[in-house]
Amino acid sequence: MTESDKTSTPSADEHYWTVLPKYIAAIENGINLTHKIAGQPTESVRQYWASVLFVRLCSVGISILHMCPGSPANTAGTHWDFSALAPLVHSLVKTCLMHFYLGTEPVGEDESRVRVLVMQLRDCTERLHFFQNAGASEQIRVFEATAEDIRAKLSSDQYFAQLPARMRKSLRKGNSESILTQDQILDRMRILDPAGRAFFGFISSHADVSPLAYYRTGENNRGRGEENDVDKHYIATAVDLACNFILRANADMEAQLPEAPDAPDAHTQEPPTSESEKRYKLTYQHLRQSVRQSQGALIEELTAGDESGAPLLCSDCFQDEGMRLSSTRIGQRDMSRCPNCGSQLGMKLSRVSVAILAQQFFVWGTIQRAKYGATPTVQLNRHQTTSIDVSPWLGPDLQLIERTLSVGFFYYIPRLWMIGEVEPLKALQKPDSRDGIISRILNEYPTRILDTDECFYRLRKAPLNPGSADQYDAPPVEKLGQGRFETSVCPILYGSQDLEVCLHECRVAAEDELYIATLAPSRKLKLLNLAELLSEENATEFESLDMALHMLFLAGSHSYEISRKIASAAQKCGFDGLVYPSYFTLLRTGGIPFETVYGISLRRISQLRELARKRTISNLALFGRPIADGLVKVKCINRVVLNKVEYTLHFGPLLPRETSSNYIDPTDPSAVHKIFVDRFQAKWNEG
Repeated sequence: MTESDKTSTPSADEHYWTVLPKYIAAIENGINLTHKIAGQPTESVRQYWASVLFVRLCSVGISILHMCPGSPANTAGTHWDFSALAPLVHSLVKTCLMHFYLGTEPVGEDESRVRVLVMQLRDCTERLHFFQNAGASEQIRVFEATAEDIRAKLSSDQYFAQLPARMRKSLRKGNSESILTQDQILDRMRILDPAGRAFFGFISSHADVSPLAYYRTGENNRGRGEENDVDKHYIATAVDLACNFILRANADMEAQLPEAPDAPDAHTQEPPTSESEKRYKLTYQHLRQSVRQSQGALIEELTAGDESGAPLLCSDCFQDEGMRLSSTRIGQRDMSRCPNCGSQLGMKLSRVSVAILAQQFFVWGTIQRAKYGATPTVQLNRHQTTSIDVSPWLGPDLQLIERTLSVGFFYYIPRLWMIGEVEPLKALQKPDSRDGIISRILNEYPTRILDTDECFYRLRKAPLNPGSADQYDAPPVEKLGQGRFETSVCPILYGSQDLEVCLHECRVAAEDELYIATLAPSRKLKLLNLAELLSEENATEFESLDMALHMLFLAGSHSYEISRKIASAAQKCGFDGLVYPSYFTLLRTGGIPFETVYGISLRRISQLRELARKRTISNLALFGRPIADGLVKVKCINRVVLNKVEYTLHFGPLLPRETSSNYIDPTDPSAVHKIFVDRFQAKWNEG
């Protein structure tokens, strides 16, 4: 397990009963989808395999519920056995990978045909080995003939002929069911971070009954079916992982369902539309199209029509060093000649890779922070022509990507919520309206119980007496008022269940003498959980309390006055402290600030809300001096030695903003508002 797991799942019992209802809801939604697709004719081989594998996935998902004590399928269950559950979760994940690979990933017909043939050859050779071992001669002849027929189809296929020779040789033997590795499929699904992949490897070891699955049997009641925190925590984390894959498969299947036509109302007749109503409808249509044209394109849009994966460019095609280094990391090793520059040594880029490179370099690489919120300076889509100015060394690379993706790059005008125009956040900034929003925060955010069997960490730089417990309590009086929550009358002990976040928060340097205390509550502590993602079904980003606090905790020291008022109010209500999102969440997870789809926050999209929640790294802020007061005890103190630091980075362009006539500061609300008004007026006049 990782430190980030500890942050999101601090208590095994709490984690299990949080995850299980979400998993049940995901499975129920999947079952409902199987009812919708049942009996519907499939229009392609891909749809057929998507349906088959989705039904199989739901069946395995139900089997998992039978292994979960307290679930509807196992209401009186008392047997907690992670090693027995692991093979089912492993099977579900592998089924979901094939569901994506064979059924729902948008690829060309040529590649899709080869994918199915390779899978069929693998199936055929496995059955052949089975019957050879069983001595069933008649079945052996049938499957030998079938295998040769499939090999002949592959040998004559143009797409298959483009694959590397070593891969073709292995696939013709039926050694694999796919032309992609498991990691490559996961990369394309973009569903598991490194910690998630590590835990899936842990699950696979249990599914294969490696020594890892039985080595510690009996230790703390593990591996015997008796209720224990370790097995319960592993079960909860495995079910949580399975839930993510089910949600992804559900979303992919929903996207394949045909849209139901609007049913005409036989009892009413639409009244005549006035000229004014026609004008408003026409204006709305213009505005809707305008919004689409003004937002950045999705990767799927940029790659539509060419999902073959064939190389189009390579890293040697680029002149800008940042662009070249970025393309080297994104591209694939392939000794074929680049269709553009002829290089064999450059890392090859398919259309998908070029689209990812363009978004990473020009969109993510131009993000600017506002007082609250953030927005990219540049976006790209197929509706606009290029209107940005770039440095001379980047010009040829920009034109190359333009031609390859058929896109234009333009200065982005963000939706105003992205730069802090969120009503609850604006109210928090005004002393006369702040109390009403703080009251909502206290009522709408959940409570988090920090139990006595949990621990967290507090890091200190060069404490006067490293071995003394009081050195790890809240800061002394003379140092109060520097942090996000404390005041001169309310000290705060800051801590985290994530060790790396502790290092970030303390801004450590190589020469620092560092000590870390492992702390644990002496009794259950009641914390206001401000790191939770609120579900606000009827609120837009402009009205969202969740978005207001999300921006508040990613803001700098100018936001501290508001944070301190929230902390003071929580203390008066009897809370022992707060759980809050770390300012360094994005650096820890590698996330994009305030990520959107067509200008809509991922936090507002139900299918992606859980993903946004998992990307939040939480810290703890405990009121008063909890060590001196006996609320928190020091379990141990260790010296910390930094022996290696790694940085993951990407690049962006140098934009000559001041000299560009098209540039608008995207973090200036008044300038952005004027652009919106001008565009609305123009569309109105056109109507």
